[in-house]
Amino acid sequence: MIIIACIVLGLLTGWAVGGLLATTGGRTAVDLVAGVAGATSVGLVFAVFAAFGAADPFQVLATAVAGAIFLTFAARLAFWPRQVAA
Repeated sequence: MIIIACIVLGLLTGWAVGGLLATTGGRTAVDLVAGVAGATSVGLVFAVFAAFGAADPFQVLATAVAGAIFLTFAARLAFWPRQVAA
């Protein structure tokens, strides 16, 4: 259930961060993939800690959103259009 929630939160976060950074051009697919990848990777790692009682599901989902924000922003920086000096 946590995995499905991480995927949904990753999609929503990727879409929202992509919308906030819309001045860099529309890369919706990259934003969505980066959001899902960030949320599921961080969410799954943190879910392992939750399995041992070190975290609750809210903390897992909160860190999944943070991972999605970070990876979506990093993907935007990686694919930023380069300025060519004239």
